[in-house]
Amino acid sequence: MTNISQTMQQCKLIPTLTGHNGVMVRVREAFLPSSPIILGPGETRTFTFNQLRVFNNNLQRNDITTQGIPVSIIETTGVLPEGTYTLCIKAIRYGGADILSGSTGRMCIIPYNFI
Repeated sequence: MTNISQTMQQCKLIPTLTGHNGVMVRVREAFLPSSPIILGPGETRTFTFNQLRVFNNNLQRNDITTQGIPVSIIETTGVLPEGTYTLCIKAIRYGGADILSGSTGRMCIIPYNFI
């Protein structure tokens, strides 16, 4: 993640996982993590899952919306149905609604196959 601006940015990352099988899991944009991600001007940072979990440690079930699969199945099994999924992440100003992640409003990661 790179802050391409000339000012410090405080943001949150909002993921959406979309499958070609009709399954979609996303975090509501209104979700406010327990702390912001802070990037200085021109700063680039890479985050691990565990680092992101610290920022989002207050994430609750009602902060997640789904299509094609109940949240309860994901919680119970910890598994998504077989398929190809695309993970897109929006960077949004912490405590606001301004999208900071470029003109498309998101960063997408190459699709993953879950078997």
